[in-house]
Amino acid sequence: YRINHRHGSSYGNSDASTISASVDDTIDSLVKLLSKDAAAANDDDRQKQEEEEVRLWKRLGKLRLDAGEFAEAARIFRYGSRRCPSDEGLRHHCQVHDAFHCEDVEDGSTTTSSGADGDKDDDEATHSKVPDPMQIPNADGEGDDLFLILDVPPDKVPANILQFSGTTVATPSLTRIICASKKPILSKEACLFLIQSATDAATKRGGWTTDRHVHAPTCDIPAFDLQPAAVRWIRSGFDQVLLPLIVSTLPSELGLSANSLRIQDCFIVRYDGEEEHQQHSDGGPGFSSLRPHEDESLVSLTIALNDMSEYEGGGLFVASTGDLLNGDAGTVLSFAGGMVHGGYPVSKGTRWILTVFLYIDKNLSCKEPGYTIRAIKDAVM
Repeated sequence: YRINHRHGSSYGNSDASTISASVDDTIDSLVKLLSKDAAAANDDDRQKQEEEEVRLWKRLGKLRLDAGEFAEAARIFRYGSRRCPSDEGLRHHCQVHDAFHCEDVEDGSTTTSSGADGDKDDDEATHSKVPDPMQIPNADGEGDDLFLILDVPPDKVPANILQFSGTTVATPSLTRIICASKKPILSKEACLFLIQSATDAATKRGGWTTDRHVHAPTCDIPAFDLQPAAVRWIRSGFDQVLLPLIVSTLPSELGLSANSLRIQDCFIVRYDGEEEHQQHSDGGPGFSSLRPHEDESLVSLTIALNDMSEYEGGGLFVASTGDLLNGDAGTVLSFAGGMVHGGYPVSKGTRWILTVFLYIDKNLSCKEPGYTIRAIKDAVM
């Protein structure tokens, strides 16, 4: 790993936004809207109702998320998507869930996932050789043996880390929330396979996505758009290898297990230097950097897919510590998503990474997941 201290950088910190909307008011608005007779409305009214319903589901999910109700927010977004399937933002939550998790419990029910595991035909159309399964680099490589663990100042520990650990003061172990693997966890073949799969997906869909993340846009391809074989490879490797390793590095006060972690989002990002932009008449395809921001995840992962020798600049800048972190293909960076961070500019070449947002399938209130949807259904009935 290359670790450069950049204290005093222009990257700034930002205060958490204040939650001004009321959960109860939003639920009341949804209940009133869902109680209306949609069949009696004309086409214009139905469209307006659906647009308002989409807005309310997103608002309610965000409010629950800001309150530490991770499990609840995920179910609200997915339930809203199934009611309003035409909205791309809500639908994205369902597509991620269906690609990486079999259970579907927005209201306590379960079902078998479709999508990645059900689409066998696309595998026959690809010529990319599926790499061997992900493996731990060596038999003894767990926790501190495999990861370099960095401290952050106690006052920079994100609020959700403190909340889920049941404390208001950061203990020494709670400051150890940046981890960098000392060895590659993904093989070079796997990294090339994922890059090629993302490139193929971009071609198939007619380009890269650049507007999914409003406050911190990236040039990326959602993992669920990759060929099914790539989705299955990621899912298997995460379940069997990567997530257990990540849990072993996190503070024990969080009470996490690999089974409790869920993938909130997963996508392949490309950062392109200025020379690469000049080769495209439209200035594309990728951005050279990523502005400072906070993720809504509990834990975020940045997995390098190509070596540092293939580009100049780049890396993960962590404002809380002033560190610039980067590694060669297959190395993994894990950090608390609530810390302010950004993508340092790439000046030449292309940097490829796999980004993952993780949350815990648990509510900070300790209420049983799905209580919001059940309450709305009961009120409508």
